[in-house]
Amino acid sequence: MKRKYLKHRKREKKWLGGMGVAIAICLMVSIGILGRIVEEIETERSNIVSVQGTAKEDWAEETFQTFTDRLFTSYVQTDSLTMHYKVTDPAAYGVEKNAVTWGDINSEAERSRLEEEKKNYETLLSFDYETLSEEEQLTYDVLNDYFERELKMEGMELYEEVLGKYSGITSQIPVLLSEYAFYTEEDVEDYLELCRQIPDYFDEIIQYEKERAEAGLFMSDSNVDGVIAQCASFIETPDENVLIETFPDHISELTDVSEEKKEEWIQENTRLVKEVIIPAYEKVMEELEAMKGTGITESPAFLPRGKEYYEVKAQMAVGTTKSIEEIKNMVEESVAEQMKIMQDMCEKNPSIMVQASVSAYPSGTWEAMLNDLKNKMVSDFPALSDVSLEINTVHESLQGNLNPAFYFIPPIDHAWENVIYINENPEYDHSNLYLTLAHEGFPGHLYQNVYFANQNSEPIRYLLSFPGYTEGWATYVENLAYHYMDTMEEDIREFLRINYFTSLGLYARMDIGINYDGWTLDQLKEFIRTYFDISEESAAQDMYDMMTNDPANYLSYYVGGIMFQQLLETAKEEWGDSFSAMDFHQRVLEIGPCSFEVLEKYLFS
Repeated sequence: MKRKYLKHRKREKKWLGGMGVAIAICLMVSIGILGRIVEEIETERSNIVSVQGTAKEDWAEETFQTFTDRLFTSYVQTDSLTMHYKVTDPAAYGVEKNAVTWGDINSEAERSRLEEEKKNYETLLSFDYETLSEEEQLTYDVLNDYFERELKMEGMELYEEVLGKYSGITSQIPVLLSEYAFYTEEDVEDYLELCRQIPDYFDEIIQYEKERAEAGLFMSDSNVDGVIAQCASFIETPDENVLIETFPDHISELTDVSEEKKEEWIQENTRLVKEVIIPAYEKVMEELEAMKGTGITESPAFLPRGKEYYEVKAQMAVGTTKSIEEIKNMVEESVAEQMKIMQDMCEKNPSIMVQASVSAYPSGTWEAMLNDLKNKMVSDFPALSDVSLEINTVHESLQGNLNPAFYFIPPIDHAWENVIYINENPEYDHSNLYLTLAHEGFPGHLYQNVYFANQNSEPIRYLLSFPGYTEGWATYVENLAYHYMDTMEEDIREFLRINYFTSLGLYARMDIGINYDGWTLDQLKEFIRTYFDISEESAAQDMYDMMTNDPANYLSYYVGGIMFQQLLETAKEEWGDSFSAMDFHQRVLEIGPCSFEVLEKYLFS
């Protein structure tokens, strides 16, 4: 049901004050990906389609290689968008293209998917682990961990929200279609067919939401208002719609197509946007408005299996077997430790808050800042061959509903082609764009993704979602990037770094408080007053909405960042004099996305 194709930067605003010592507190909203579609671009969660020509009774005889190849094929065939965003040449992977489809979003399809995953898990366990190669054992461990966590969702198929102002399907479709790459004429025809199918796809989503409402699982009225506002913004000016304005540039890259054919496509695309897609969005808005008031509660904590659901979501978001109480303790202890350090820094230098508030972050063009990051990371991170990077700005019609920045993960066989989007919404403070580019680019998402793609690991590894690893890595290296900034003194950099990380920890604690502990809006406001200097009354409601709409998202950033730091400290102790940051980072990158239990095993085995 869920697909992810984007990696993203937190949505953020800044306020001065709060916490007694913290000076720049970030308001963050995740951006998902189709069906929770953008991180990650974290797991292909749809109904699995069997490989054509492979009989189930023969699966018991398959080798581990054919098993993982079959998994890759079945996962990548779930829907046309997954296929297009994961591989540009399916035939090279032995994958046949199916009919164009958005896939299925309904509880029955999800139950069928989980049943199929059970069979896949049983097949995995049938292999003799000791006879597998070292790389196969790693893939086995990753899959074993992945299946165990996935199957915990059984019986909670309706708990997953697929709509949302920032992370839902209606907010992600404009981005994904406007960035849909046209390698061949067939790609254009597939794109147009996807556009034609949007009304039927949205009808299925509406039915899914009605089923959730009947089960008492529908979203809150404030979240409904957010989705409606996002849809209204997208369709507000039809002639200037992002799908109309970007389409001609994309097809211009097909040099062997006649101008007449291109004009025909342009006219059809314009017609589809105005006569098919916009009316489909209008219908979603009408249906959601009619469903307002059917949501029984805002927080998952009060749902029948809400606490269980959140704990599973938290374990999946982080990539850990730790209980939610253990995760909560980790967050609280880390925040307390960071705040104590900041308090000590303030006592040692009473003017450090003022100095930090007026310090200038690195500035210049995006290209210059990325080059600076690449030059300064060479002593800590392994080299990466040259990659192509395009930096685009978010279309004006989407600026209000997308993050300050996000990274597009390229197809496996085009890993060298990378795109980072910058949202120039004037509401965002881009004074620290240097750190944003560290998170999204080097040594963050782009660098990590391309490095792993160059390892030639099993293709199935590229389809599995481990947001704790990917977002934790980006948070961990963003922390390191503070020390690359030579526009301020080292103690100021360290103060700002701890302030950033502490604020992220407070958001993680709010995530747990709202979605597991069952905080009310008033309890959230009290927490905010304790640590944040925020005067807008609406800020608390905004935080409440974005956290209930995407439970456990903030844990992947903060707890993932903590766990990378803990692994670093363990490596220093275990490796002694042979330790180097370069070696640590290289090993982490070569192992690739996985749970932290698997990562630790292969780091120190």
